[in-house]
Amino acid sequence: MTRRGWQSLTFIDGEQSDSLPVTDRATQYGDGLFETMRWNGSELLLLDAHLQRLERGCQRLKLPLSLSHLCKQVDLFTTELKKQGCPAAVVKLIVSRGSGGRGYLPPEPAIPRLILQSHPLPDALERLSLDGIAALQSTIPITENPLLAGIKHLNRLDSVLASQELSALRHSHPQYADLSEALLCDAGGAFVEGSRSNIFAVVDGILMTPELSRSGVAGIMRDALLAKCQQTGIAFSIGTLPLDKIIAASELFICNSVIGIQPVHTLYLQRTGVAEACEAHDIVAEADPGSVTTQLTRQLTFTERSVTARCQALIGEFCGNSS
Repeated sequence: MTRRGWQSLTFIDGEQSDSLPVTDRATQYGDGLFETMRWNGSELLLLDAHLQRLERGCQRLKLPLSLSHLCKQVDLFTTELKKQGCPAAVVKLIVSRGSGGRGYLPPEPAIPRLILQSHPLPDALERLSLDGIAALQSTIPITENPLLAGIKHLNRLDSVLASQELSALRHSHPQYADLSEALLCDAGGAFVEGSRSNIFAVVDGILMTPELSRSGVAGIMRDALLAKCQQTGIAFSIGTLPLDKIIAASELFICNSVIGIQPVHTLYLQRTGVAEACEAHDIVAEADPGSVTTQLTRQLTFTERSVTARCQALIGEFCGNSS
């Protein structure tokens, strides 16, 4: 499918294809991991950080993966993107355990399948970066599982349901047409993350973000911002983010490695079910981005090289072993 003068691209195991076997464990059981990255027309941004998180996820799921082979596949894919003149885009990397195994028990040995896809950037991204967004407190509780917390596994039904809830509200009530993100809470009502983002709030001058030991995804941009806070002396805290802290927040923003930082100018709270959503939301924050959000946004630069020395070495290792 073409858009903005370029064609979306899909590679499966190094070959241009959009056909995945129905026996693949990604489709059978959600048995795998993924990363979503930003392509700036010449490189994948923050690639090393994405590969490190992917490596941690593979270790957690006991999924065998050759990083040198993976880096070579990424190199082949980005080379093709350059040939096609692909501008800024979203690139999704999926690692499946592959096909095989009886029932849930994985095959031994497993042969992972690597999928790379490119998609256009969201149309509204530039506008949202300037204007901020309206967000919704979702009624969908986030699933808690310490063994899966932090990694970006393929089981994302919490986010699917929260996105459906947001879309239904946005299309059924014109006053909520500008809703852009759903924020999920745990069983105790504490905010954990967005359906596609991490959450930060400034409370009493301290930048707070939820801890993710039981649920949620440890976002690449989240880690980058926390590192930036350490470098620049911005006071921050990682812990529980209950509703009263959100209400007391002077600043609120979401982030991920594609959209960067998006200030939240309006947050709607749901006190009852979706059926009464039109009457059941209160605006709890409506203000311009604050000083901390502005400072981090100005300092944020997508400057990490797409193929770092580490990845170059892995590509060289693979080429040397496969010649």
